[in-house]
Amino acid sequence: MPLKICVLRSGSSGNCTAIWTRRSAILVDCGGRTSTESFRQMLREIDLRPAKINGILVTHGHGDHVNSGTFKIAKEFRIPIYIHRKTVLKCNDLKSECSKYLVKNHSGRMFLIKEFKIKPFRSVHKGGNVGQPHGFCIEYGHKNKAYKIGYLTDTKRVSKEMRDALSNSHCLVIEANHDLEMIENNPPPHSNWKQHLSNEAAAEAIVKIIKNSTNNIPKYIFLAHLSRHNNNPRVAVRKITKRIRDEGVHKVRLLLTGQFEKSKIKKLF
Repeated sequence: MPLKICVLRSGSSGNCTAIWTRRSAILVDCGGRTSTESFRQMLREIDLRPAKINGILVTHGHGDHVNSGTFKIAKEFRIPIYIHRKTVLKCNDLKSECSKYLVKNHSGRMFLIKEFKIKPFRSVHKGGNVGQPHGFCIEYGHKNKAYKIGYLTDTKRVSKEMRDALSNSHCLVIEANHDLEMIENNPPPHSNWKQHLSNEAAAEAIVKIIKNSTNNIPKYIFLAHLSRHNNNPRVAVRKITKRIRDEGVHKVRLLLTGQFEKSKIKKLF
């Protein structure tokens, strides 16, 4: 029973990643401008039905990750939203769009959604209605083997605890938001970029995660949340690939994600 992943969209305009098997499916975030019809279409592109989605994991409270549209979709398709108790307080004015029983508060401890074991871990992100930001490790068991997907975006740094959580992943989704050289040459008018990982920081984190892994290293790494103005996809891939290759790692494949288009669909087995 294949385990698949696709980053449906990633960036300041909206974020949503699908992880699924034949029997169950989850989304990580579902933000940005998303109507029920555009939600259907987004899933149709990867041959998923809304009725198959068993839960939406919310990383934090910013509108490109969760908003009133997310709660409307949850209500329309009866999809539970799993959100940290501190983050849901920032969404109190949005929860009226959704039946109360569909909002599932988590406390940062491991929990289950159908076949998936979800292990949240704290990230570092501030500003607005962020709440308590989290990354996730998502595990799926098949034939006495656990397959692990690590997910980390919207964080200003990657701590040892985060690296430990993400180690031994078969697949990673990690932020590569901006390029430090581009920032230096053309400073943006705001400081929001400081709350995100640069290409350089993402590369360093990936190398340390791989070095810290004892059982598995990621076959696929999705580069997420790339800035349209402060990064360039080719630059991100080139810099991060070089850093990984310099460490003697050659079996990892980098994949790009987009603000308005889905990534490639990948099977983990």
